[in-house]
Amino acid sequence: MTRPPSPDVHPTPAPSPGEMDHGTELAQPSSGNGETPSAPFEEQDDRLWWLAREVETRRMLTIEYQRELAAQEQRIEALRAGFGQVAELRALLAAHESRWADLEASVGWALLTRLQALRARLLPPASARNQWLEALWRRWRARHSLEGYEDRLFTVEPVSERPAPPPHQQPVAIIVCVHNALDDIQRCLASVLAHSTAPYDLILVDDGSDRATAEFLSAFAAQHGATLLRNDTARGYTLAANQGLAAADAPWLLLLNSDTIVTPGWLDRLIACAASDPRIGLVGPLSNTASWQSIPDIEDHGDWAANPLPPGISAADMGALLEAHSARLYPRVPLLNGFCLLIRRAVIDAIGPFDEETFGPGYGEEDDLALRARKAGWSLAIADDTYVYHAQSRSYTSEARQRLASAAGQRLAAKHGQSLIDQSVAHCLHDRVLQGIRARSRAMVARRDWIARGRERFAGARLLFVLPVTLPGGGANVVIDEALAMRAMGVEVGIFNLLTNRAEFERAYPHMPLPVHYGQPEDLGDLSSDYDAVIATFNTSVEWLAPLSDLADPPVRGYYVQGFEPLIYPQHLPGYQRALQSYTLFPDLVRFTKTEWTRRQVLEHTGADSTVVGPSVNIDLFRPRPAGTELRSEAPLRIAAMVRPNSPYRAPHVTMRVLQRAARRYGDAIEIVLFGTTLDDPELARLPHRFPWRLAGVLSQRQVASLLASVDIFCDFSSHQAMGLTALEAMACGAVTIVPRHGGAVEFTRHNTNGLVIDTSSVGACWRALRRLIERPDLRQRLQERAIADVCELFPERAAYGILEALLGSGRRGTP
Repeated sequence: MTRPPSPDVHPTPAPSPGEMDHGTELAQPSSGNGETPSAPFEEQDDRLWWLAREVETRRMLTIEYQRELAAQEQRIEALRAGFGQVAELRALLAAHESRWADLEASVGWALLTRLQALRARLLPPASARNQWLEALWRRWRARHSLEGYEDRLFTVEPVSERPAPPPHQQPVAIIVCVHNALDDIQRCLASVLAHSTAPYDLILVDDGSDRATAEFLSAFAAQHGATLLRNDTARGYTLAANQGLAAADAPWLLLLNSDTIVTPGWLDRLIACAASDPRIGLVGPLSNTASWQSIPDIEDHGDWAANPLPPGISAADMGALLEAHSARLYPRVPLLNGFCLLIRRAVIDAIGPFDEETFGPGYGEEDDLALRARKAGWSLAIADDTYVYHAQSRSYTSEARQRLASAAGQRLAAKHGQSLIDQSVAHCLHDRVLQGIRARSRAMVARRDWIARGRERFAGARLLFVLPVTLPGGGANVVIDEALAMRAMGVEVGIFNLLTNRAEFERAYPHMPLPVHYGQPEDLGDLSSDYDAVIATFNTSVEWLAPLSDLADPPVRGYYVQGFEPLIYPQHLPGYQRALQSYTLFPDLVRFTKTEWTRRQVLEHTGADSTVVGPSVNIDLFRPRPAGTELRSEAPLRIAAMVRPNSPYRAPHVTMRVLQRAARRYGDAIEIVLFGTTLDDPELARLPHRFPWRLAGVLSQRQVASLLASVDIFCDFSSHQAMGLTALEAMACGAVTIVPRHGGAVEFTRHNTNGLVIDTSSVGACWRALRRLIERPDLRQRLQERAIADVCELFPERAAYGILEALLGSGRRGTP
């Protein structure tokens, strides 16, 4: 059970209003949860914890003053212009000394001094009583230490990208069964000839086609060296396909419907998918209408969706877009559509061809083959970088197709059991990897259009982002992702960072695709003359833009307001006022931000308005990913949280308390994963931690993407979030999220629609939300599916265009 502090203990507020709020909340016992009151010894532990926390807070405050003083003195000496700052620092030091004097004059300090004197009298050094007290202290420290927790650590492998597939080397037999529909087969074969790389053989099975179609096939086979098999009367697809399979002797067999149009690289990509794992026996592409492989939609008013190509988009265009945005996940599936089916020869040798006796009339034969292959130990996969257009059968009307499919379904259930079929259908319908692929395909054309608009409007412009960071972080990642989107629009984008940050920054971003300039803040003046806009990204870097005023043709001064940064600092520290003043430091400063919440905060506190460019997330990197090379099996529910022990607004104590309660209630049914901190952080040991959890540490962007793709629930119990990037990334990866209602996360999270939005100032509300998600798989699935679809509308290209419009639009420099 959780152990709330005794209600009569009122901890001294730490130097943050947010932390004081959390401390007050934690001091209130939860109600209605069925837990027993805390034991007296545990209550005493909490009193000791709060006392230690107060002392540690005072110590950290002193260290912070000392560090800030040292940093300011170094800057004064380096710039040789610090007389005014010296006065400020002296005033700051005097204020600090006054606060320290107030502390020493406080009742708490006097009480502590008397207690120490009393201890020296009652418990002299080396006395038995002192030894007993030290043993008790060691016992308490052991309860609040992370020694022996090293086995909780684990390494997250970063997301890796598969390279573009090379041309295939082994022969492929392409088998096309034809029954009339001359126009379709002409388009199909023309695309095969145009977009297929050798070696391949073409086998045409004319299944009783009319005269015109038969004559075309005969002439085509003679001209292109194809093998032609003809049935005078139609035998049906199943028998015709088996004829073609029997005539082929290649190691790869590919059944292709005659009403398809293949796209560039299709054959190489299908084979690359199959060759990626020797256990893969069957592979299919994505398509406009291919049941579970359809993109973007699979169903339309009770029938399979047709997904017509958007206006002005050809099948080849769609294939190129899909290839450009694909992660080559090769998701494993239980069923594949037979319209374009790559089969490893060894599969046919092991289980035989289509079942003519049961599925001779057509429909169901590919599902039967897939189920038999799975039972024989083979896997099925989708080549998610491959698009083949499917016109849908012209041999049957829609009504006839539904009638045949229904009859085939009954025969399939009789052979394999309805339970297996239901499980397979449920996987294809609800698998989050497939849903992520469908959702991203829906955004492909819009992303292309935003890039085209940006290129038309802003191509040739030059932007410089001032990004003085060392470690990978959400804010830097957003800037880089949107800068890359701008580069696709023809905009030249660079990064400026401090020379002292270079080594750590290059370790954090070893493959930085953008040019990075390193130097001192005063170097920005000369460097900026080559750019149309220079953008600060953190409050301390805004003042670095001052030299731009001295340029003959100064660039636009911008400020990417990623949050209301005064909230980072306690109000009595200089950082608070510096952050507040940064928004109005220059009258020509162009401010833009991610959320309406941040805009309102800046406006209410400073009177300065900002342009809202909207939340964004890298949906190519942050996406649902396969859990392994096999269909996902039942596993404990995985719950993740970012824990930052030294960031009070992230509510680390609340987070660990709620997770502790979940661990004790649900046991092995859940797995708790933490990241964002390290085991040697002393503040982590001060948080509730005596429950099962694993720690991934401080992660890179690609590691975060990998971890979140394996998570079922992501908890953010922060007091507020300016945007809540990690929650947005979790949603993009298919996790269900809990976010604070205070802040900008509500601008992409809709309560009970694609996530849960709660009052995080209430521990009870946090616990109830998590418990609800754990106990309601139907709710998780519904929220997850909606989140995956909604987040894909927040691609970086839209925000990147908004930034360019804010900086360079309306006749500003850099636009025509």
